[in-house]
Amino acid sequence: MLCSVTASLQSLSVLGLPEPDTTQSPTLISSHGETVGSVASGGSFVDLLFETNPLDGTCDTRIRFSARPLETTFDAVGGGLFPDVAFCHYSRLTDVIVDYLLY
Repeated sequence: MLCSVTASLQSLSVLGLPEPDTTQSPTLISSHGETVGSVASGGSFVDLLFETNPLDGTCDTRIRFSARPLETTFDAVGGGLFPDVAFCHYSRLTDVIVDYLLY
């Protein structure tokens, strides 16, 4: 008996804190942008397929996952995510970002 589940995520956005002099929040992470494929260009951001007993018979269970890249923007004003970087060197900033993303 074939069982198949498909899920997709069209877009993802993470907003930062509003700027002090405006009410607009900066976009920190986005799945849609000029350099990143978007729904308008004919695809979803994340696709997931789970099948048991696929019809081709090559396996008992199949999982297919595909994702497009994210566009990430560092907001030095709103920050909050990272320590004050005014006096940091780029290598130290890179270490902090990697540590944050891995843990």
